[in-house]
Amino acid sequence: MRPWRLAAAALLALALVAVIGVVSWDAVRTHRLAAARKDLVHTSSSIAAIAHRWGFCDASHLGREFRREFSMSPGDYRAVHGIA
Repeated sequence: MRPWRLAAAALLALALVAVIGVVSWDAVRTHRLAAARKDLVHTSSSIAAIAHRWGFCDASHLGREFRREFSMSPGDYRAVHGIA
């Protein structure tokens, strides 16, 4: 990465922390998990397809991140919301 791009990325990260209180990767992760959670309830797509759509490596990766954030698996979340 060129030095000016690195500096621009660092400034953007600092601005995000100042404005929304989180580092940029946390904001991206939060957005991806929220979008996946919405798809789990509002679509009949497989968990693997949802994982791929929102940039997770596979269903296991989505599952680990989802459990960390919401304390349940994507499948359990779907079941709780009446989607089988």
